[in-house]
Amino acid sequence: MMLQKSDYMKSKWSDLLGRKNDRIEERGAVAKDPSVGKSMITPLVDISVVHVSGDDATAFLDSQLTSDIKNLADKKLTRSGYCNPKGRLIATPYVFRDGANFKLLLPYNLASEFILRLSRFILRAKVKLATDEEDATIGFITTEGMQVLPEINPMAGSHIMPLNSMQAILLCPFDSLEPLWDALTVTHTICGDDLWRLETIRNGIVHITDETKEQFLPQMINLDKGDGVSFTKGCYPGQEIVARTKYLGSVKRKLCQFKSNILLRAGTAILNSSGATSGLVCDSAPSADKVDGYEGLAVVQSEHVHEQHFTTQNSGRIEELKVL
Repeated sequence: MMLQKSDYMKSKWSDLLGRKNDRIEERGAVAKDPSVGKSMITPLVDISVVHVSGDDATAFLDSQLTSDIKNLADKKLTRSGYCNPKGRLIATPYVFRDGANFKLLLPYNLASEFILRLSRFILRAKVKLATDEEDATIGFITTEGMQVLPEINPMAGSHIMPLNSMQAILLCPFDSLEPLWDALTVTHTICGDDLWRLETIRNGIVHITDETKEQFLPQMINLDKGDGVSFTKGCYPGQEIVARTKYLGSVKRKLCQFKSNILLRAGTAILNSSGATSGLVCDSAPSADKVDGYEGLAVVQSEHVHEQHFTTQNSGRIEELKVL
């Protein structure tokens, strides 16, 4: 039986970590420990890498994604979005330019559908889309800024890509991973995926998943506040609605951080004091200090963001809602 992408990556990582006897720490346990080093690393097994190549790759992606692909510098990474014709996000890939080719990073459970949807628009363009099963992804978390990131030799096919002031992603071929992992574990503490997700939440980054696709305009998750949306380039699916929202309309739902008493899955409905649905959870993760419960991101109706009492149908209690 063919392994799913996530299982395939987990199997490869399991082999490597087993040989090295490396232990991934429990959620948040390392975050408050003063003996821990300045940086942490974790395997990102649930991220798929989609490789886009061909003479028309740049023009094709520019016509499909919300960000300015044509002006993306070589060896640079940007957030982006892929919308349906109504401007609702289907995926929010990171886009990394590697010369004339591109690597797109997105949740593994969206990769196949993402490739299928984009393939319909290739027509006669010289573009090839394929899932890259040979690249490993490693997440870095640092409290000391990007200056503590390791030096990576791009000639070996590895690249390190800062996401914000505290997070970066390393792409590395599995064939070259073992010696690199040996070196990294000398200077970095291995942590769990929960800590990576928590830092992503604290940085206000929403990754559209299978549970939240086609729910939000880019402005509802603040994708337009960085380089994730270009309002000066040419058309892409949903561009008219996204632009109209910026210039003529108003965003009726806003991205918020929250704390909760239980872990809430993406797609969980948030209920206001009247019991009506007022928002949708994007993600949540355990707080670094285990006694503090959970932290998350949600998109909430603008008219309700200042209410004090929110719940969910699975007995969740939403607290400290803050608009980003």
